Amino acid sequence: MKEMHRLHNSFYSNAGFHHVGVACKDIKTTLNELLIFLPKDIECSDLIHDAKLDATLQLIKLNAQTYLELVSGNVVEGILRKRLYLYHTCFEVSDIKGFSEDIKSQGCIALSPLTPADLFDGRLVQFFQTPLGITEILEREHH
Repeated sequence: MKEMHRLHNSFYSNAGFHHVGVACKDIKTTLNELLIFLPKDIECSDLIHDAKLDATLQLIKLNAQTYLELVSGNVVEGILRKRLYLYHTCFEVSDIKGFSEDIKSQGCIALSPLTPADLFDGRLVQFFQTPLGITEILEREHH
């Protein structure tokens, strides 16, 4: 790997990468197709249908800090028709309301309101159109 260089982030907000959302027609089939690319020992949540998000979801823990989220249902039908499967990236943030306002002020467009997500035990999520594509922000767990 080439040498890495430090970059000062003037927007530092304590956001951290959480997961990549993968759009799929059938979660069980997609998980079986992905197994060849995944570590030997993974952890999976149960399948959860979240009516508020109009989706069925499963979270797959790849290691201590990296997850995949498999997403099926009406929410991803248009994306699947375009044969796009990497649906969104998600970043976990401490102050979701403040962060939401910050990224709106940077020109990002809210695609949903702040919504409690069943997959994350009611923590708030919000989706945006950003230069990265569809981006989800997730309220960090409070311990």
